[in-house]
Amino acid sequence: MYKDSFLVPTATYTPITSYMTSSIAYKYDKHYSYHFRLDYDLERSEKKSFEVGFLYKKRCWDFGLTYVENNRPILNQNGLSDSVYDRFVYLVIRLKPIMKDQGRLSGFVYRLPDKSETN
Repeated sequence: MYKDSFLVPTATYTPITSYMTSSIAYKYDKHYSYHFRLDYDLERSEKKSFEVGFLYKKRCWDFGLTYVENNRPILNQNGLSDSVYDRFVYLVIRLKPIMKDQGRLSGFVYRLPDKSETN
């Protein structure tokens, strides 16, 4: 939650809470887990993002499906603020014997060399 407390309260301005973020995850059993996330702008009374999905885990693979809505602010031709609602469905398939966990590189990833590193 964001609270606008950087400005000094005056007779015309009082700090208010203007944004709410909430998320919940539930592990049903060793195979199924569910997740939900909502971001809401209280000042404008509009939903900023929404996400709901599940993940099915097995020994060698995982499968998941997630629905996501995202409210992107943009400027229109008149210079006024507008927004675009993006909607996506993500399909997650993890093949554990092929992919490595905890951020290590697998055979499916090519990493560009970091020129700042010296050998």
